[in-house]
Amino acid sequence: MTAYDDSATIITLLSTELDSLADVTRVLGASKDPLDELWGDFELALTYAVVPSAGTIVAEVALLVTVDGTNFPAGSATLDPQEFLIRYLFESRLPSTSVIERLIIPGVPAPARNFKAWLKNTAGQAYSSSGNTLKFKPYKTD
Repeated sequence: MTAYDDSATIITLLSTELDSLADVTRVLGASKDPLDELWGDFELALTYAVVPSAGTIVAEVALLVTVDGTNFPAGSATLDPQEFLIRYLFESRLPSTSVIERLIIPGVPAPARNFKAWLKNTAGQAYSSSGNTLKFKPYKTD
């Protein structure tokens, strides 16, 4: 039987790129190496310049995976990727201008090839000026 091991390293996919990100604005992270693990959890940590309504989808996220190691699917600071690639929606439950809201999506398939994280702010408000991150914590198994 495979045992779960919590020692996998947390990967920061986006950080300062999210600071002061205006509503309906997109950001594309740097290329990340493929992961040995097959699954993990997303954590989006946000505060807002102005509080959006609870229950608002505050971010759309896609993982853009390269097939050949060089070329990535379309998706940038000015272009949404293919609709099918936008797989993860983060819904705010307790938004704040002063306390970090941590939004989790568990059980995300980990890319087996190099990839980039793409995020679009859909909060209806800008994110705050500091401390915002999108992280991925792989499930490590023995």
